[in-house]
Amino acid sequence: MRRFEINKHDALVFFEADIITIARLSRKTRKGEKTELSPRQMYVMETTWYFNEIKHKLADLSSAYLFMSAYPSIKSWRSKMNREEYYLYHYESYLNSMVGLFDRMLHLVNHVYGLGLSDNNVKLEIISTNSRVDKGIKSALKKYDGFLQRQEIKKSRNSASHKERPRMAQFNDPVMLEMSAGLFLTSDVDRADFLKLSKIMYGKLIKEMNTEILAHIVRVEESVSALLSMLHPKIKKDYLTYSV
Repeated sequence: MRRFEINKHDALVFFEADIITIARLSRKTRKGEKTELSPRQMYVMETTWYFNEIKHKLADLSSAYLFMSAYPSIKSWRSKMNREEYYLYHYESYLNSMVGLFDRMLHLVNHVYGLGLSDNNVKLEIISTNSRVDKGIKSALKKYDGFLQRQEIKKSRNSASHKERPRMAQFNDPVMLEMSAGLFLTSDVDRADFLKLSKIMYGKLIKEMNTEILAHIVRVEESVSALLSMLHPKIKKDYLTYSV
């Protein structure tokens, strides 16, 4: 499956030459030489900053998926963090990154359309009522938000941040609940068999969860790509209005 690569998107490639120039000017500044960015270069630098924030969140999502794909085999590590704590930690990181990515998309739209909203007011309900924002952009943002709501990602993230540890649906499986409570243990099942079965079931459920998480990540990557494609014409138009 071909994954989305934000660095190769037209919206970022368009700025490539300017970014190289800005980097050279930055090196001169560090050497004590007097340099000044043009209005166009300032626009490129500010817009690229928002792109990079989105890029970092996409990377965080990929990292969360990667870490959840395997529990470390190093004994010293396992003695400090058990399997459940390990997966819950990275699952919470996944939830935060999914919601954080959406927030950064809102900030990018605020910047590109020059809405001038303060950080506290960069919200979907405010942006979606602004007549300066194109309908396609509003629709794309609402679609992403709807996805977060349907999958209860935002709800789980808010709960994990303010109330309790995240709840992974797979761990509410009846078998897992029984295993956690040790209800099925009898004289015919010794501890070694219990631990073996527990590991198998845990691994199975984590694999199912990771399959779902990867599908969600691919979905949001497509959303980011679509949003950047819709924003690119305006970014290019505004870019040309600034003096070199």
